[in-house]
Amino acid sequence: MSPAIPVRCLARPLAGGLVVPWVSLIHNGHAVFGSLDADRARRAFLQRLCQICGQPLQERFFVIVRPADQQQGYSPEPALHPECQPYTAANCPMLNGIATHYRTRPVLASHPAGRPCTDPSCPCPAQAHDKGHTARSGRPADRYEAWMIATRHYQLVPHQNAPDLPVGISLNVPVLRKAVLPADHAARIQLGGPIVLVWDNVRLHLTKPLREFIEANAEWLTVVQLPTYAPDLNPTEGVWSLVKRDIGNLAAANLSQVTRAVKHRLKTLQYRPDVIDGCLAGTGLALGT
Repeated sequence: MSPAIPVRCLARPLAGGLVVPWVSLIHNGHAVFGSLDADRARRAFLQRLCQICGQPLQERFFVIVRPADQQQGYSPEPALHPECQPYTAANCPMLNGIATHYRTRPVLASHPAGRPCTDPSCPCPAQAHDKGHTARSGRPADRYEAWMIATRHYQLVPHQNAPDLPVGISLNVPVLRKAVLPADHAARIQLGGPIVLVWDNVRLHLTKPLREFIEANAEWLTVVQLPTYAPDLNPTEGVWSLVKRDIGNLAAANLSQVTRAVKHRLKTLQYRPDVIDGCLAGTGLALGT
């Protein structure tokens, strides 16, 4: 299941059901996913802000790293909070494995509505290919990694000809943890074999890009789609039914109160194995099978 929208991002605008990153370019009122607002990116670097929620970094942060970034010694994009990184990794096509190749055209060449910008007064960036895009255009997507770094080791790498303009965050510092993206790549390495994925019918799981990704990777990935509501097949449905029954009339003042109520009910159920066994028995399944 895709990670929920981080609490830090609840005030951020949405586009297509996804959080619009704080550093994303807004063009003609539309969010241009995959294109950075140069001014906001610079502010994020200098003020140590998360590129997704725009809030200050705390004790630790993540940077997204490609092999080319390791060679040059810095990550060219602003950092992310530890709670914003999983959401980004799950929903960005380049990070979740849906996009298997880089674009052949600049982002703005097909935005909005497939038309380039014709407003001479528009401050949007030029639509010509930059050096990075030209080098990557149409090539297979890189293997991405997420590196966790302590904020006390946050260092910027200045532009060679403009010391006040950072080009990225230094990677030549102690790294607390590294994770391979997408997660399925790391899972395949660890498991050493094919993956069978069983998931529900949340809307994200039914999108065309995901269906195409599943078909393109059928040699190692088998997906079993659960029905929309199947308590006779999925014992988790019984557990959630019990939780919702107890909090259905809760007049919560905020999200934190809902979270506490759910956690309290789940904790209570942990001490009622007979109730959990009842949810399992309803499916005809047994532990160990």
